[in-house]
Amino acid sequence: MRHGLKGDIVTIGRDPTSDIQLTEDDISRCHIELSWQNGGYNITDKSTNGTYLNDKRIETSRLEPNDTIGIGEWRIKFETTAENTNRHTIIKDHSPTRILKYESKKKELISETIELTVIMPDGKKRNYSVTKAAIGSSPGNDIVIADEYISGNHCIIKNKGEDFVLEDLNSRNGTFLGSKKIASQKLPQKGTVTVGKAIVKFFIKQQTEKLRPAAVTSMGPIIGKSETMRELFSLLARVAPSDAAICIAGESGTGKELVARYVHETSLRHTQPFVAINCGAIPANLIESELFGHEKGSFTSATSQHPGVFEQASGGTLFFDEIGEMPTDLQTRLLRVLETRQLRRVGGEADIPVDARVITATNRNLRALVKENRFREDLFFRLYVVPVNIQPLRERKEDIELLAEHFLSELSLDGGTKRLSDGALNKLRDYDWPGNVRELKNTIQRAILISQHSIIAKEDILFSTSLDKGQRISLEEQERKSVMEALKGSGGNTSAAARKLGIARTTIASMIKRFGIDPKKMRLDA
Repeated sequence: MRHGLKGDIVTIGRDPTSDIQLTEDDISRCHIELSWQNGGYNITDKSTNGTYLNDKRIETSRLEPNDTIGIGEWRIKFETTAENTNRHTIIKDHSPTRILKYESKKKELISETIELTVIMPDGKKRNYSVTKAAIGSSPGNDIVIADEYISGNHCIIKNKGEDFVLEDLNSRNGTFLGSKKIASQKLPQKGTVTVGKAIVKFFIKQQTEKLRPAAVTSMGPIIGKSETMRELFSLLARVAPSDAAICIAGESGTGKELVARYVHETSLRHTQPFVAINCGAIPANLIESELFGHEKGSFTSATSQHPGVFEQASGGTLFFDEIGEMPTDLQTRLLRVLETRQLRRVGGEADIPVDARVITATNRNLRALVKENRFREDLFFRLYVVPVNIQPLRERKEDIELLAEHFLSELSLDGGTKRLSDGALNKLRDYDWPGNVRELKNTIQRAILISQHSIIAKEDILFSTSLDKGQRISLEEQERKSVMEALKGSGGNTSAAARKLGIARTTIASMIKRFGIDPKKMRLDA
């Protein structure tokens, strides 16, 4: 069944006076209250038995489209429809805060929003806190105003570079900033916008938020219960929906690209491409073409037009790994692209607009590179808006057991039945992990392969980095031999071979790739 929400306060509960009555005994007389605020509904728990939002117990929260509310045995899906747009001047979606910078030592996030007071033609006032707002009379806008003098898509306030900008969208009667009719104009600290018979008063508000460790032990594929990881989760939750530039620092194997991908997948750009480029892995004579693209004939081997990574990531996220390895002459060009949001291909004459969020990563000290004049200071500050530091595994050993159990489940067949003995766990905790989380994953994978029992013993834990070259080669050859024998015994069938070894199909697939094994040949040899 469906219920439309009308009024500024909507109650759901067992009492007959509730706006929506549910009669089960485990539902309180007034179980939840929905209140209309800032263009959307907030939900507040009023019950004794609890209210759940997307399977998490809450006291109060903002409702978003397609959220699921759980009360008793009921599951209530919250939807927005076109009819809702007529009940108020509304904001369709919550827009993320514009992040100015993150002070990592103080754990303070400094951000900006635009505070709006919309004075309707009938004199009613509505207050909003936004970083983007499309204004018009059509239902598709963020702020919908019913006024015959306002065009369907009249104007937009948006975040552009380091400024908030007001743009007219070819409206019939124009958009006025103060008394001046504008086409596109940077917004001052405060002022008044006039559209039709409506007046929009605004001021730009800066705020500082002290971040505290999150209560969760995982965020997507990122796992950890240590305080430093939970602080990371809290930071990512706040900055991912924004467009702020993020610089991820961490040793090799800590999961920098994993963090970058998670930020992209939980951002407003998640439906667009994620493009990664390793600045240290591209030959110096090709990196300019890879970044900015080239036109046909611009150099000897340019036999066709090639769009660079900025164009490939249009609308999405561009991830620069090992940014500290970028040549200084290209740093200048990168800075210009970030400032102007335009690029010119190698050999090209036209400026091409670009729209991609930039995330960078490094295992080097960028501040030290700046002092040594090996990294541009102005580019550093452009990229270092939100510094994210991933601590090495040796400095957060309380995460080792959680990670090891996760990898054991992930890499084993059907979640696996193998478990780690106390001796194996202690051996994992006592090791310094120079290869960090990546090395831990490889170590667990090796232990699953080596162990002949349901309990992985201390002796099954072998660290490749602690062995000399000859021992490492011998260990890898042993792993390779185990995979080949399993494939031969199963006629080259990877699924059957994985079952023989007690590992997941994805695990054996990665090992086949790493060792350069051709399963078809195993089928022929069987």
